[in-house]
Amino acid sequence: AAGDLAAVEQAVAIDVQRFDVEAQLRTFSLVRDAEQARPGTFGGQLGLSYAWNPFELGNSDGSRAVGIVDHLLGFEAGLIYAPTSWLQIGLSFPFLQVDASGEDTRRVATTLGASGANAGVGDLSLALGFAPLRQADGHALSLAIVPRFVFPTGSAGMLVGSGAFSLGGDVAVGRRWERVRLAAHLGYLWQSTSTPLAGTYADDTLRYGLGLGVPLAKGTWELDLEWAGGAVVLGEGAARVGDAYAPLRHAPMEVLLAAMWLPPELPLSLRFGAGRGLTSGYGAPDLRLFVEIEASRTEVVVRDRDGDGLRDDVDVCPLDPEDLDGFEDSDGCPELDHDQDGLPDIADACPLDREDVDGFEDTD
Repeated sequence: AAGDLAAVEQAVAIDVQRFDVEAQLRTFSLVRDAEQARPGTFGGQLGLSYAWNPFELGNSDGSRAVGIVDHLLGFEAGLIYAPTSWLQIGLSFPFLQVDASGEDTRRVATTLGASGANAGVGDLSLALGFAPLRQADGHALSLAIVPRFVFPTGSAGMLVGSGAFSLGGDVAVGRRWERVRLAAHLGYLWQSTSTPLAGTYADDTLRYGLGLGVPLAKGTWELDLEWAGGAVVLGEGAARVGDAYAPLRHAPMEVLLAAMWLPPELPLSLRFGAGRGLTSGYGAPDLRLFVEIEASRTEVVVRDRDGDGLRDDVDVCPLDPEDLDGFEDSDGCPELDHDQDGLPDIADACPLDREDVDGFEDTD
């Protein structure tokens, strides 16, 4: 709505960097995967993305009227830790956002209330993945419940920060076959405050995503297709936008095609691809390019189920605690009959001397 340029918004609060990479390992970028890392895994990720025309105003016929952000570079880092088989902790931080738009576009943005800065940071995000069902444990599919917390650390004046605390969650499901795998998520993100900008109102959002992965070259490569987006739940916000309200502008959606290299001998993965927006929603660009690299390390978590101080991998009797009586204490098994005469030590008057079983006082 080009006619809205005269309406200057002093309080800017909208995040047009919607390429929010999930803090997860060796899988999709935007689609939350129900498959989680193995217990004891610690990993990190580093990503770079470029968006062409992620935020612009359109005419009533859908054509471009004017750009607000034409070129956006994003650098993002993530940390992932899986202390158990059912919990994964992920932290994502877009530590550098660069607006490389031209002078004319930047002039439009500042007219609408943007700060005019060309570099800033994004909002910090924390996701906790709880996995009650895992296909690796014999279930038909994997299921994860993912509470999500977003903190207002971003440069809101640069249009890469929401300026609000957000709380929500996703339900993720996944299934892997020999030659293909599927993942999907559906969730909701509540945003504490929001402010309209040029007919766009970023508020509570219904989130969704669907991913298809095809392993190639014996699992060394994978080809991925992702479809992800959101729908802003305006509520009373629609009245604040007024006549400038455009439904598609509040329903960003995009598709990604990516290749992922998974070297079996290295704890690394490399992912690169391209995509584009499928609607005129804010943050959905005409072109998206991205590359991500990940590294991880898995510490083998070995339990001691019987609590005798010997780990299960060296304990001959992992469910029966060693009795630590000075006799064969290193095998992890309780020696209940040291002399092996058929009488338990607790009832054997001579626990280290075998009964001769000659018919005379054989029960002592």
